[in-house]
Order: sequence, then C-alpha cells, then structure tokens
Amino acid sequence: MYKITAQVKKGMQSWGTVILYRDFEMNKNDLIKSFESYVIDFEREIKVDVEVKNFQCIKI
Repeated sequence: MYKITAQVKKGMQSWGTVILYRDFEMNKNDLIKSFESYVIDFEREIKVDVEVKNFQCIKI
C-alpha cells in the first residue's frame, strides 16, 4: 500500500492538497496524467493543464 500526497493545481483553480492510497507506486507524471483529462457526454475528452508540487509517494 502506498500513500501519495501532493499539492495540485488544475487549470485556473487554486492549489489544493491531494491524499491518495494506492496498491501500486506512482510518480509525479502518473499523477498528472490521472488528473489532466476527463470525459464529457461519453464522447468528448477535455485535457486541462495540471501542475504538481510537493509530491511524495510513501510505502506504508
């Protein structure tokens, strides 16, 4: 089990703190890829600029 913590900024939103628990290790780029796109109406995929700082992945 891994605990992933980071500060994330998505598009024009302000910085927010993210805490995730995963069975697999993630790096900063994996976290960015998981937050940068989302699907609307099952057809359109929108990509948003994502910034990450203070990234940590700790095995617990």
